[in-house]
Amino acid sequence: MAWLVAGRVGQELRLPTVPVLAMVQIIAFVGQEVVEQLAAGGAVADVVVTPAVRWGVLAQVLVAAGLVWLTHGARRVVKTIGSILHRVVAAQPEPALPGNVNPSAKTVTALSSLSRRGPPFVPGIANR
Repeated sequence: MAWLVAGRVGQELRLPTVPVLAMVQIIAFVGQEVVEQLAAGGAVADVVVTPAVRWGVLAQVLVAAGLVWLTHGARRVVKTIGSILHRVVAAQPEPALPGNVNPSAKTVTALSSLSRRGPPFVPGIANR
């Protein structure tokens, strides 16, 4: 989560490597186990010899490797979809204007050609 928050807009996000992510997860896991051991009234040294903690550390490495693999795969899929969509949008032709329209010409409209529909004319009020 910290990598997502620390990323900058417009820059490609550098994802953590397996060793870095595994180390962060192992530190958090062992820290949690130590707190639980102390809360139960045990000694910190007991955390190291517990088989469940050793298996948990190994699991953190495997989970980190899986997360990095999935994240890199998802990034490749998103980049591929983005490039396909970019090509599709870029291939769309500009909408054609009717032949008698010149977009660079200034438009001048005669007052007599304006719609007859509008507020009713009340004599004497228009001059105020």
